[in-house]
Order: sequence, then C-alpha cells, then structure tokens
Amino acid sequence: MQSVRRVLIVIYRVLPVLLIRILGPLLRARGGQDSAFLDRFSIPYPLAVYGMGEGHWGNKVETFGLIGCGRLLDLGCGPGQWLPLLARHNAEVIGVDVDPTLLKAARETADPEHRVTLVRSRAESLCFRGATFDAVLCYSVLMYTDYEATLREISRVLKPGGRLVVGLTGFGYYLKHVFDGLRHNRVEALRYGIEPIAVTFGRALIGRRSQAMTFWTGRAISRILALRGFDVVRVWGDRYDPLWPTSYAGAHFYFCVEARKRF
Repeated sequence: MQSVRRVLIVIYRVLPVLLIRILGPLLRARGGQDSAFLDRFSIPYPLAVYGMGEGHWGNKVETFGLIGCGRLLDLGCGPGQWLPLLARHNAEVIGVDVDPTLLKAARETADPEHRVTLVRSRAESLCFRGATFDAVLCYSVLMYTDYEATLREISRVLKPGGRLVVGLTGFGYYLKHVFDGLRHNRVEALRYGIEPIAVTFGRALIGRRSQAMTFWTGRAISRILALRGFDVVRVWGDRYDPLWPTSYAGAHFYFCVEARKRF
C-alpha cells in the first residue's frame, strides 16, 4: 500500500507539468488568454468577497428568499459578508465559523444597529440546542466539512418546516481550473482542478465513500438531503462571483439548493 501511495504522489506531482508542456501550447493557440479567473485567487479571501460589493450579496439575500425568516444561522460565515444584509431583514442572525481570523474580520464589519452574534464552532458539532433556527444558510461550506455530520447538525438545530439554502461548487468549477491552468502555465491551478476530480472518481471506482465531497451535482445533494429528512424545493445555477459563469463545459460551475425540513 505504501508503494502504491508513493507512486500516486509522484504522478500527482509530475502529471500536471507534463500536461502543461504537451497540451498547454495547443490550448493557448486556440485562444482564451484571459487569466482573470485565476488571478482572483491571489487576493486575500476577505478582500475578494467584500470586493464583489454589497449589492452582489444583497441581491442573493433577496433571490434566496432569506427575508423575514426569524432566527437565522449563517453556517460558515467567513469574514461576514452576508451578516449585515441578513440582519436587516431578519429578527436575529448568528454567524458561525471555525476560523478565528475570519471571525475577527466579521466582527470588524458587523453592523452595530442590527443584532448579530458571532460564534466559533465546527459545522460538524454545533453548540446550539435542537430546533433553534427558522432558517440556515450554508454557502460554500459543505464541501470542506464532513458533510454527513454537518447535515445531521443542520437538521438538528433547524425547526420543522425550517428553510435550508446550500451553495456548492460543481464539476465545471474544477474543469475551469484544469483548462485555465493549462492555458496560463499555472501548475498549482491545474493540480487544484485535477485532485478532487481524480479523488472522487477513484473512490467511486473502488467503492469507497468519503466523508468530504469536494464537488457536487444537483442530483447527489438532492438525494442526500431527502435521506436526511428534507424536501428539496429548487436547484439553480448561481454566480458566487459576478464574473463567474453559471456553467462550464455543460456542468454546474456553482449552484444552490433550497430545501425544507420535514415536519
């Protein structure tokens, strides 16, 4: 097993370099030289999300229907770009994140006129009593956690009939990293795109489940939510970043799911 692992590590390191040398010139010759998508990731995360503008996140609050929900949990709130906007339209908002640096940024940007509470906690073990929230927003978080434990906790703290909105990266997001990495000679971007694709399909081939799923499909998350006691209301393509497409090569780039906890 160790020898196989060593071989896979070598392949992981060498394959992107070979692909760039072989396929990079061909893709560059076909055009598509704009590197704005990859350049965005050189910006610190808090600056990137706030740089999208309040109007971008405010429009999402309205589109997602996160208005008049009562007590709302922003699970994985990050630097808090959602919190002031959610607090304007709901009775109480609680932001949770595991990263103290991001929570510090969220405190610095919190609106003192609205009631926002910030809590440091893991998504897989929330420190709230059951049936506490009327709505939960879990945006760009589930793919970085033990999704089964996170969904179990969301179901526990959400009231019957409560709303859940989940935002997820799709297959197209990682394909974009692969092709742009090849076009612009970005080895790390190519590795970032290849790794989750290879791991996901590799685990499927050997029949091994993973606690973390990096990219999702609408069908997969709908099936899992249904098993966890949710009724899926809708699935739609979303622009996490206003400069991103809703799909790439026919696959979701970023997408959202709205569901309700069954009574």
